Amino acid sequence: MADYFAHWLDVGAQLTSPPGVFRVNFFRTSRDDGRFLWPGFGENLRVLQWILDRCEGRGDAVDTPIGYVPTVAGIDRRGISVPDADMAILLRVDPAEWVEAVTGQDDFFHRFGDRIPQALQEEHARLGRRIEEAITPPDLQGRDHLH
Repeated sequence: MADYFAHWLDVGAQLTSPPGVFRVNFFRTSRDDGRFLWPGFGENLRVLQWILDRCEGRGDAVDTPIGYVPTVAGIDRRGISVPDADMAILLRVDPAEWVEAVTGQDDFFHRFGDRIPQALQEEHARLGRRIEEAITPPDLQGRDHLH
C-alpha cells in the first residue's frame, strides 16, 4: 500500500495540471432522528457540479482546517427539499471530531513503517497541526495534543 501511494505521488508530480482531490460523505445523518440529510442517488450530481465549479475557480466555499467546503448556498438545491439547517449540518467541519480521524490516520500510517511516503507524512502532520490550532486556545498552541 505504501508503494501504491508513492506511485501515485510520483505520477502526480509529473503532471503539469494535476487534478484536485475532494472528499465527500453522502451519508451524514441527523443526530436527532438518524435520517439521512442528503437525498443521495442522482442528487449527488449537484455535489459533483460544485466540485467541477471549484476546479474551474468558481463554486462558493469556505476555508476550514480540512480544506475548502461548500457554503450552504454553494450547492444548487433547486427542485429538491434540503433545508438550510440540514445543509449547515452536512457541511459542518467540527475540528474536535477530526481528532479521531487524525489518530486513525496515525494508526494506519504506522502499519507501513518508514515506507509511507514522506509527502504523505508531511501532509498528515500539517492536517494534525490545523486541527490542533482549530481546537486549542492560542495560549496552549504548540503543545503536542494530537500526537
